[in-house]
Amino acid sequence: MFKDWIDELLSLTWEAVQGTDVIIESPSAMVGIHMAEALGVPYFRSFPMPMTRTRSFPHPFATPNHPKGRLYNDMTYVLFDYAVWRAIASRTNAFRKNKLKIPATSYEKLEVWKIPYLYSFSPNIVPSPLDWLDWIHCTGYWFLDNPQTGWKPEEKLKAFVESKDTRPLVYIGFGSIIVSDPKEITRIIVESVLLSNVRAIVSRGWSSRLQGGVHEEDDILKKHPDTIFSIQSVPHDWLFPQVRAVVHHGGAGTTAAGLRAGRPTIIKPFFADQFFWGERVEEMGIGRCIKKLTVESLSAALRVVSTDEHMLKLAKKVGEKISSEAGVDTAIQCIYRDMELAKARTLSSIQKNACTNDQEYIEEDWTLIDEATASGSISPETWMLKEQRESI
Repeated sequence: MFKDWIDELLSLTWEAVQGTDVIIESPSAMVGIHMAEALGVPYFRSFPMPMTRTRSFPHPFATPNHPKGRLYNDMTYVLFDYAVWRAIASRTNAFRKNKLKIPATSYEKLEVWKIPYLYSFSPNIVPSPLDWLDWIHCTGYWFLDNPQTGWKPEEKLKAFVESKDTRPLVYIGFGSIIVSDPKEITRIIVESVLLSNVRAIVSRGWSSRLQGGVHEEDDILKKHPDTIFSIQSVPHDWLFPQVRAVVHHGGAGTTAAGLRAGRPTIIKPFFADQFFWGERVEEMGIGRCIKKLTVESLSAALRVVSTDEHMLKLAKKVGEKISSEAGVDTAIQCIYRDMELAKARTLSSIQKNACTNDQEYIEEDWTLIDEATASGSISPETWMLKEQRESI
């Protein structure tokens, strides 16, 4: 099934890039670099999370419970890139030869470290590490305001938000995360809200993804109409500025919306980069990250974000900084600035791969990693890519 998915991704991407002058790739693609080589066009990557190798912090998918040091941080990026390439190398090289009519390649010859990056998050949240190169940019968030043209809040929601009830109002929503027991999560949310002396607008997306039990969870949420208002979805840019705090799963977009609104944030991460954003919010003193969702953990976090005035002040300052950024404009400027660099990287990759023997595309440069992993002995040199050693 994975091979079929890769084959389809390659084919659809090739169709999509026909006639383009430049390729800017999102995280879900990851094969655009080969299309850029076939077309001979500049190539950029754009991610909402840091994916460039650094010793300052670990890969977002490998965030540890406790800091493990700069060498560990560095290794996590190499491991991730290596694992991804090994998973797709065979199908990708077959596509390169059969469809793109270009030679097979290796990870080294792709010169990934030379790719210009456009990171669509705020440098006020993740400052650029000192070991990032000049073509790695934190542009600021790319917001699309009022995406739901013509949307208006229903009167009941508007009345709940504008209520004279003095209890702090919070937003709680975990997006469309699929959970094993939505009824239990609903129970935890309701009990936590009641214990914390807050009111809550609850977006029930996690339960609507399942086939059964949705009405039962709705009934639980509707038992306390003066305290909890249940919704399916709502534009974040409308709601978040009107609440005291936001509680969510830590998706990059939802995190950005809450931070721009200047609201303390509680993140309950489920997978991937959500742990990274949760830990970052807590490190900055503008929220809490709860690894295990219980009545005790959620109610305690709710009490903090709804009463801590210093946290609210810090969150507002962060929101002001983010609001002053021009992420889209900055990204456009970076694209034009690095266009020739991106084109040069593509041409360099073409030249290197032109000398590739079809039997040599297996990453012989990674055998040291395999041997070190097997022996349990990993030195810093083992994890340093050959091209980066040569560039120092």
